[in-house]
Amino acid sequence: MIKLLGIFDILASATLFLSLLNLKWNAVLVIFIIYLLVKGIVFILKSFDIASFIDIFSAAVMCFMLFFSIPQVLILLTAVLLAQKGILSLF
Repeated sequence: MIKLLGIFDILASATLFLSLLNLKWNAVLVIFIIYLLVKGIVFILKSFDIASFIDIFSAAVMCFMLFFSIPQVLILLTAVLLAQKGILSLF
């Protein structure tokens, strides 16, 4: 189960990396926003750890991406955090 969540984190990170290349699909972003929010809230209620805050932060950045133009450095930082979290959960 944890490996599956890690794969979804990597896919969310890939979506953020693609948005840096102006390949942004709003429907995919909304799906990952919902996924990251639900996962973040569930794991904050279960265990109060920093990874859940990364999920909620990533969902907020993705949500702002839908409506505003945000700095690419913030998108890159978020994508790297999600990718790192996803890769580490596979091992």
